[in-house]
Amino acid sequence: TDLPVVLFEEGAYCLNPALHLWLDVEEFDRHVAAGRQLENTGKLAPAAAEYEVVIGIYGGDFLAEDPYEEWPVLTRERLRVAYLDTLDHLSQIYFGRGQYASCATLCQLMLARDNCREDAHCRLMSCYSRQGQDHLALRQYQACVEALRAELDVAPTPATTQLFERIGQHKRV
Repeated sequence: TDLPVVLFEEGAYCLNPALHLWLDVEEFDRHVAAGRQLENTGKLAPAAAEYEVVIGIYGGDFLAEDPYEEWPVLTRERLRVAYLDTLDHLSQIYFGRGQYASCATLCQLMLARDNCREDAHCRLMSCYSRQGQDHLALRQYQACVEALRAELDVAPTPATTQLFERIGQHKRV
């Protein structure tokens, strides 16, 4: 049976509620909420599965093809922040499991969207170091220093510098 997509009811147009629609934003939000709830109750494996779905759904900034339209700005930013938070949470789960290569990939995705995430730089440095790639960890510190200086005109925190020094001394991080 052919259902009309758009209805005119009570002087306004609306989508036909009888249609079963899949909306990426609704699915994204649903999986973010499910992942957070599972993580908050200590169920990290199913939380990670929800977060992986979120990352798969996020195809880039909301209505990025219309950057000068005002109405999608708040939604775009809300989704972008939720995506970055999801990358952060999942990378922490992976790091805790010793899945350093997967964690590093997520940190790189975070930094591609926000190069001033010092926490992501540090986690990435730790991943590299734990994989025996101290040279990459030391380079990552330099990338962090440069990004913070160029974009925010600040230096890394003392904790980040201490991490760099420990890695330079070949100490376990």
